[in-house]
Amino acid sequence: MQSRTESLLVAIRDRIRTAQIPPGEVIAENQFTEEFGVSRTPVRETFRLLTTEGWLQVLPRKGYLVRPLNLTDIREVMDMRIILEPELAARAAIAPAREAISEISEIIAKQHEPGISLAEQVEFAAEFHVKVATLSGNHRAASTLRPLVDEINRLHFVLPGLSAHISSPTEREAHESILDAIARHDGEAARALQLQHLEESQSAMLQAF
Repeated sequence: MQSRTESLLVAIRDRIRTAQIPPGEVIAENQFTEEFGVSRTPVRETFRLLTTEGWLQVLPRKGYLVRPLNLTDIREVMDMRIILEPELAARAAIAPAREAISEISEIIAKQHEPGISLAEQVEFAAEFHVKVATLSGNHRAASTLRPLVDEINRLHFVLPGLSAHISSPTEREAHESILDAIARHDGEAARALQLQHLEESQSAMLQAF
C-alpha cells in the first residue's frame, strides 16, 4: 500500500510530466494540502523529492518553480539518449526473449490505436524505449533512461506540432523496424535504426520548439 507521500509523488509528477501543471508555473504547498486533504509534511516531502528528480526548483520565500525546458535541455537530454539507446538496442538483439518481443510489439500497436489520448500515446512510446533498454540486460541503464524520456516527453503536451509526430506512421515504422532488427538478432541494424530514430525525434522537437 502506498504512503501518502508516494501517492502524492505519483499524482503531482504525472501532472508535471503531462503539463497539466505547465513548465514555468509557480506552485506552493498549500495548493496541494487543500486539494488532497493532507498535512504539509507529505506535500513538503513530495516537493523535496520532485526537486531532487529535477522537476521543481526552489524559489526562496515564493514556492517552487516547475522547471522549464529550453533548447539546451532538449539537446542535452537527447544527446544522452543518443549515447545510451543505440548501444542498448544492439545489446537487446543478442538473445531477446520471444515473450519480450511480443510484449514490445503489443506496446507499439497500443500506441497507435485509434481514439486513445495523447497521454496514453506518449506513455506507450516511453514504454517502448524503456522496454528495449531493459531487454539489453542493463537494468541500471534502463532506470537512467526513464526520467530522461519523461523529461523530454513533456514537450508533446506544450508544443502542438509534436502531438502529430507521436502518432505518425513514421513513428510506428521506426519502432517496428528497431524491434524487427532486435528479433532478427541484428545488433548493428538495431543500433543504426535506433540512432536514426532518435536523431529524427530530436530534429522534430527542435523544429517544433
